[in-house]
Amino acid sequence: MPELSWREACIRVLTDSDGALHCKDISDKIYIDGYKKQMGVKPSGLVYNTIYNSIKNDKENSPFIQVGKSMFALKTTKDESEDDSKSKRKKKETESAECLVKACGLFWQAKYVDWKSSPKLLGRESVGSECIDFSNQSGIYILYEHHAPIYVGRAAKCNLAKRISDHVRDKHAGRWDRFTWLGFLEVGSKGELSKSSKEVFNSESLILTVEAVLIETLEAPRNKRGGDGFDQIEYLQVLDPGLLDKRYFA
Repeated sequence: MPELSWREACIRVLTDSDGALHCKDISDKIYIDGYKKQMGVKPSGLVYNTIYNSIKNDKENSPFIQVGKSMFALKTTKDESEDDSKSKRKKKETESAECLVKACGLFWQAKYVDWKSSPKLLGRESVGSECIDFSNQSGIYILYEHHAPIYVGRAAKCNLAKRISDHVRDKHAGRWDRFTWLGFLEVGSKGELSKSSKEVFNSESLILTVEAVLIETLEAPRNKRGGDGFDQIEYLQVLDPGLLDKRYFA
């Protein structure tokens, strides 16, 4: 099957869906269904730009409609104007509360990181996308012994990897094998990390963020759903290639 353009791929995925989808879900489906082979560093961003630019430039001729933050669907001929007004109201409501965490890695394995003088924290948005180095993130991290938290720390100066690597050699050495990190710098289309230009800080955002962080990091057994929005900002860990040549890696 010939590779589709991003616009064609987005239309194909949304046509097959039962309703609106988040950009990340659209990009995942594009790769799984084989519509694109080269996904880039941040495929969800490519999907967002493709659809948003169509809505902005093509206006009423665009096949897309935005129904929430990074949530899109295809227009239908039935009650199209009514659907559009509803989507604008819903979008305004959802934008009042936004997760303050912009990227995260949950329960990453310490043995997948080469803890040298300048370690890399490698992750990818989804299977098929290119790697991103989160070493210079700013945020909070948690060390785990198996799945039990034993230490919480912060990296406020864009030095996440350095802060975590300190615990490979200090009194916590040998006591942890996994870690979770929560970053407050956004990930750009080329994998660059930067402070959000549209940061929304209010009580609703703070409440949403704290609840989501506790749900995801504590894994409370009575919580049946994950933290709001975390499935869209979570990055999958990638093994540091430098470890492949080291005999101790297993």
